[in-house]
Amino acid sequence: MPIYAELAERWLGAGRTVPGAYDQEWADLVNRPAWPATRRAGATPQG
Repeated sequence: MPIYAELAERWLGAGRTVPGAYDQEWADLVNRPAWPATRRAGATPQG
């Protein structure tokens, strides 16, 4: 698949995510707890 290979190379060169390549930001995101262990009453989410 030369077209895909060239596209993937361009994306990697631009710092974009490429399917099948390791992505530290994604790994950090999916390894975080879905919900915090503790919440203060009346606290609002940070956005």
